[in-house]
Amino acid sequence: MFTTLVRADDTRTTEEVLAATPHTYVNPNITSTLFPRRRREAGTREWVVIEGDEFDHDPTSEEVFALAAARGLIRPSYEDALDFDEQHPDEQGVLVFLHEPVQIPDDRPRVVYLDRVGADRRVYLLWFDGGWNRDYRFGFLRKSE
Repeated sequence: MFTTLVRADDTRTTEEVLAATPHTYVNPNITSTLFPRRRREAGTREWVVIEGDEFDHDPTSEEVFALAAARGLIRPSYEDALDFDEQHPDEQGVLVFLHEPVQIPDDRPRVVYLDRVGADRRVYLLWFDGGWNRDYRFGFLRKSE
């Protein structure tokens, strides 16, 4: 289980949040223009990770959502995903955040995912409407009381 803290006084831009930790790659579309930081309620977010290998096949987004809903979990925002990236820099592997997809100009809707192996730390965008590899993990939030 992981937690992230959302501060009420956090007025940083998307670029400032990404610059807070070192990356070997950041998708150039992850900017304040397409991913503006919106004001959120302060507090602690509790994360639950769904392992892709819980499926006997490469799951679709809908199948991952159904499993998350059955466990009482909710979808994160892209701000939550970027907070996770900043606050858990040592977490390894692939972690997909099925937030509300962001429409990239002249492209398909995309979601944030982290890919980390050793010191290699990348922040990508993947097509939301595709299937997911069973090797991936999916970050969801526990409903707050």
